Amino acid sequence: MKHIAVIFFLILSGSLSAQAPQKEYSNWILYDNISLKFNDSYSEPEVSKDLNQHYQTHGTSGYGLIGLINVSDSNGNLLFYSGDSITMIYNRNFQPMKGFERLPTGVIFETVVKKPNSNQYYLGGEHWLSYEQKLFYKHICIDMSLDSGLGEIIVDSSSYFPPFTDYINHPSGRFVWLLNSIKSKRDSAVYLHAYKLTADGVDSNDVVVSTLTDKPYSIFVLNQVTPSCKVSHDGKYLVVSNVDFDSIYKLYFYKEQLFPDRRSIFLDFDIETGKATNPKQLRMPYSDSAGNNRINTTQYLSYFEFPKESNYLYLYVSSVWFGTKGELFQCPVSIDKDTFYTEICKKINGRNLLNYGYFSPPKLAPNGKVYLGRWDSSTSHDSSITVINEPDKNGDSCDLTRFPIEIENIDDKHGHHFPLPNKVLPSLYYPQIKSDGNCSNQSSSFWITYSEYDSIAWDFGDGIKVVSYKDTIEHQYSKSGEFVVFAKVFKYGEFDTTTFYKTIHSINPLKLGNDTLICNGNTFEIDAFNSNYTSYKWNNDSTNSFIEIDKEGLYSLEVENEFCSTKDSIFFGFVECSFSASNFCLGDTLEVSLQASALDSIVWNFGDGTVITNNEIKTQHLYQNKGDYTINASLYYKGLSLKMNSLNVNIHSIQKPFLPDDTSSCMPIVIGIQANSDYTYLWNNGDTIANILVKNSGLYFLTINYGDCQATDSIDVEIILVTKPELPSDTSICEPFLFAPKNIDKDYTYFWNTGWKEPELMVNESGLYIVNAYFKDCFNSDSIEVEKLICDCDVYIPDAFSPNNNDNLNDVFYFVAACPLEVNYFRILDRWGNLLFDSKENTGWDGTYMNKKVPTGVYAYMISVTSLNGKSYVFNGLVTLVR
Repeated sequence: MKHIAVIFFLILSGSLSAQAPQKEYSNWILYDNISLKFNDSYSEPEVSKDLNQHYQTHGTSGYGLIGLINVSDSNGNLLFYSGDSITMIYNRNFQPMKGFERLPTGVIFETVVKKPNSNQYYLGGEHWLSYEQKLFYKHICIDMSLDSGLGEIIVDSSSYFPPFTDYINHPSGRFVWLLNSIKSKRDSAVYLHAYKLTADGVDSNDVVVSTLTDKPYSIFVLNQVTPSCKVSHDGKYLVVSNVDFDSIYKLYFYKEQLFPDRRSIFLDFDIETGKATNPKQLRMPYSDSAGNNRINTTQYLSYFEFPKESNYLYLYVSSVWFGTKGELFQCPVSIDKDTFYTEICKKINGRNLLNYGYFSPPKLAPNGKVYLGRWDSSTSHDSSITVINEPDKNGDSCDLTRFPIEIENIDDKHGHHFPLPNKVLPSLYYPQIKSDGNCSNQSSSFWITYSEYDSIAWDFGDGIKVVSYKDTIEHQYSKSGEFVVFAKVFKYGEFDTTTFYKTIHSINPLKLGNDTLICNGNTFEIDAFNSNYTSYKWNNDSTNSFIEIDKEGLYSLEVENEFCSTKDSIFFGFVECSFSASNFCLGDTLEVSLQASALDSIVWNFGDGTVITNNEIKTQHLYQNKGDYTINASLYYKGLSLKMNSLNVNIHSIQKPFLPDDTSSCMPIVIGIQANSDYTYLWNNGDTIANILVKNSGLYFLTINYGDCQATDSIDVEIILVTKPELPSDTSICEPFLFAPKNIDKDYTYFWNTGWKEPELMVNESGLYIVNAYFKDCFNSDSIEVEKLICDCDVYIPDAFSPNNNDNLNDVFYFVAACPLEVNYFRILDRWGNLLFDSKENTGWDGTYMNKKVPTGVYAYMISVTSLNGKSYVFNGLVTLVR
């Protein structure tokens, strides 16, 4: 009857039985063909040496770093692990994970964290750049939803992910604290930082967990001594390793062995805020070869692990480069001294227990035991694993067993120590109820500090019971008092129960009233005084109980008494409340203009039984009868309403001007009405008389004013002006000739006096020919007189002329034709071919060039003409100029 026993235990102790162990780190892939499988919470792991499929395919690189990262799913099935080279990730099929070519080279991935509520894992590591030990942080993302569940590596150099050496899940499962290594700010002080990782990513606002020292410091950046932090699995404690409190040093391979005074810091950790407090120096002694404690001796390696219950801290300490000598200490976490010393931290199983080869840092396994890996370099290169069977027991009762798991024939090329997975159990929590909100009639939040469960049965102690599958549940108590809250947490068909005592206080409700609409220029005052309130705070920072409202906005007030607070808010909207009207003549449309803007709607009542709703600040209405009317308007703005003051209007009549119907005319016409001396007139062209002369087509408006009444009418006038069909000048023809107007319009109709109805007319006889162009009812005309001639004629061109010789004879050179000819060109050239004269008329050449007389001589002429029958003639020859 496990459930009954658990409940009885809870009633007595107020705590819970331990949760089922997490299985995300149940597979430990080591190196060569070695792996460990933790199947349950009690048994020793299974040792497997049958991973030949991987090593036959890919071999090993000799770095000895395989298995630094091992990740399984919640059922203990392997997902992925770090490879046998510095930079390699393998999937559960022991194959390089898809996207492995994107991995940055030279990076040792040592930390891994799962993004909450996702299938993504972030891996972080150090990038060695040179033997001067310069390190840069690199990170990648593995998305297990890709490649059919085998995962794919995503590398996004543009995104920022902070360095982290450890992490702790918040009990709610909603976020993770990432804790990074000690880092230097501009002031050279030592800081520890925490970042919050949620389902939305990393919050860029880091929390400065603690300032550890204000002195300059240096950090040995080799892989084995990189500054790191370790958080206990219940999230209560934090230890930071390898902090240098003295000078700045550098370490060069094979050059200098400079070891500063290196201490570690132990702190209390707040998992809700990410803050660490109460720092204590953790400076461990080391036993020399003679067995003497050397408290001030420089420490080189310090590794830590917390057991499941976090009552102790285990330290593995070594003092030399890859030293074969090491000691294991157990320190209680609840101490008041500022510094840990030998009298506080107990050495496990005497001096130099670990003087048997190289050891990896201690790691907590899923079965609750702490393991250390060892490689013996002295003889056969065999390796083994040492286990602390009862790490939560004091001193040697922890039952440290040397080398219970033997791993044989480890090749020398695999490096310096036996690595175990860097992160075993990220968190072990007992279900505990947490809550905020302590007032009646207000929501209180409840959640369990345990991220894995199937469901929770809540009993809030006020008669309300509910089953929830969410991380957080809200509940509202209707009255004040003491309530006992029970939660039954179900997982894998079993459950644990926890109790929480909830005190609910009360405060008088705050009611500021309904949201209100106010006319511009008015003010409003609210006074929320109540003797039950001890403080007031408005959202404008006023601490008075009253406030004056003079502008639009949301006004919020929070009040408090000794235990509770409550708040309320009220919205005040301001609108313009005045409006005006125009057009009061019967038959005209009345226009009402409201000064307000951005209204949701307006309800208009025009006093004649007409009510309309719109959101226009200008609206119209046509009254059917003259008389006095009262207009009312109700304004609606942001869900609020306001009825404005009324507006009285008087509708009277005026004789409407009556303009003729729309008309058209072939010439300018006069439009208008019979004048009335009581009226004033205004046309849209600016005329102020009753009748106007219209010369152009258009819409003409006439507005008549009579007192305060106004009326408008309009007439559309079309003035049709037919373009004259221009014919050539009177002429002679020798053959039939086609005459046509120059400006034929396709919309016109053409009639000749011969009866021909096309724009072009073929003429072969002498006579007067008239063409009429018609458009609608208007027309225009032109005529031509034609003489029929005999067209066989001669052309006479003289061979000499004598300009300006004072006899007034033959002064101009031109040709003579017996019939009308059209000159195409008439040109004169000198003996060198220069053009002296060029004309399209037979006006003749006067013997000049550029207004200067040319000398006596022979000149060439070129004449081209076309007769009326369309024949062309060209004449070329010489003419003699005599002066």
